[in-house]
Amino acid sequence: MVGEVAPQSKTAIAIDALAAQLTGRKPVEAKKASIVDKLAFLKR
Repeated sequence: MVGEVAPQSKTAIAIDALAAQLTGRKPVEAKKASIVDKLAFLKR
């Protein structure tokens, strides 16, 4: 839930890093939202 509310917070990053270490997976890089993603009317 912390990762959904504030994904760039130190706590969310630490929890994600811990989960990656425990599960052996690589952390997923979050892509930045483009201007088209921010403007819903351009998606039509």
